[in-house]
Amino acid sequence: MRTFIKNFSSLAVADVGSRLIGFFATAYLARILGVEKFGVINIGFTLLSYGMLATNPGILLYATREVTTLKEHYSSFVGEVLSLRLFLSLVSFLILAVVVKVLFPSQEIFLIVVLFSLFLFPASFLLEWFFQARGEIQRISISRIAGQFVYMGMLFRLVSSNESMHFVPLAWLCSGVVSSAILFFSYKKNIATVQLHFTISSLFKKKGRWREILRLSFPIGLGTWLAQIGTNFPPLIIAFLLSEKEVGYYSAAYKIVFSILVLDRIFFFLFYPIIIKTYHESLEKLQTMLSVSLKIVIAIALPLCVGGTILSHQFIAAIYGDGYEHAASILEVVIWFAFLTIIHSTYAVGLIGIGKEKQFSRTMVIGTIAQMLLVIGGTYYFRSVGAAAGFVVGEGCTLAMMMFQFNNFVQVKLIHSFFRPIVASIGMFCVLFFIQSVPLVISIFLGCIVYMGLFYLIAGITKQDIQILKERFS
Repeated sequence: MRTFIKNFSSLAVADVGSRLIGFFATAYLARILGVEKFGVINIGFTLLSYGMLATNPGILLYATREVTTLKEHYSSFVGEVLSLRLFLSLVSFLILAVVVKVLFPSQEIFLIVVLFSLFLFPASFLLEWFFQARGEIQRISISRIAGQFVYMGMLFRLVSSNESMHFVPLAWLCSGVVSSAILFFSYKKNIATVQLHFTISSLFKKKGRWREILRLSFPIGLGTWLAQIGTNFPPLIIAFLLSEKEVGYYSAAYKIVFSILVLDRIFFFLFYPIIIKTYHESLEKLQTMLSVSLKIVIAIALPLCVGGTILSHQFIAAIYGDGYEHAASILEVVIWFAFLTIIHSTYAVGLIGIGKEKQFSRTMVIGTIAQMLLVIGGTYYFRSVGAAAGFVVGEGCTLAMMMFQFNNFVQVKLIHSFFRPIVASIGMFCVLFFIQSVPLVISIFLGCIVYMGLFYLIAGITKQDIQILKERFS
């Protein structure tokens, strides 16, 4: 349990710290650049995310699982993974440049996307997956926070108006170099030397190493790959059907949601290796652990989304200032994506952890297609608010299918996890509804006090739940 607390603390500090820094950087950019230029920057971030997906078709999930299994003698394997990702980064960079040149007539957008795409190369050396498998979360924490400090520092130093917008992707590139270098040299100093293997021919040989890595990775990563495609789809559709300004509104709202998704990342990093080990011990133990995990993530995520909905206008005004008022209406809707996707991730990580990649991938294919169609329809008929609504409804559909698939193998009681958080959230909602005129900080403080007080009184988390987690993470 001490190891779990240590890892949880390190990861929480890293993710909360890095996202808090990123949050301040986002607010700064939104105010300095204005809605339209802020939208252009987020088009760049979105297309970069697609480039990142091309370099990771499940490779990192597969590599994490392999390192967890191998325990030692993985120097050659790590070198193969880094080499393959570097090669895929080059291919992805070239494809992105061509696609953007064809699809976007704006020279400004083309330059921003190309500069952002340079981040692919240092990112291919990012060894978070390796240290995650070994449970060395502190190294990951240091890497993330250092990278975000570099990013924010360069923004404050170099970006002072919308005319200096091109420094944003360069600052992001430098943050990637720093984060990757910290983990890379830590690996080289403490674990093993890095041997890169640029055997491109192995992609085409029947038993070639790169081909084998991709073959084994793709079934594991297809679902998460599709999930990321769906997540980054709304800004692109809004850019095509509406304008860069509408992208700015949507991005301003979604950046707040993204900060809540720190819970999603923490759950994945801590629970994925544990789920693999627990599954090999006992299905009953896995069922119990996931039930308790769901109870905890719902108890944390539900009040955040309820509070974010009722205080959306105050959040947008406080963070972004004048000109972003329309983003509040989007936030009221899109914030519920965070709630649905955190629950979804519990089932998704469960399916991958028990080796049911095919069921996971099949569900994600159907869910992503449905979500993209809903986003297109919502954007066409109801503009950016409709895009947010389609995004959330699509995630709900995917969650329902994922629950059905997982319960075919392991029965997890979800309904019981909702009752107490809902009761406490209703109490919080009533208080916040009647004090909307007070300053935001006071509203947040009172909302937290009311929720935690009610949750404690109705015994939201029991001693038995805590004991179960102790046993699994000891």
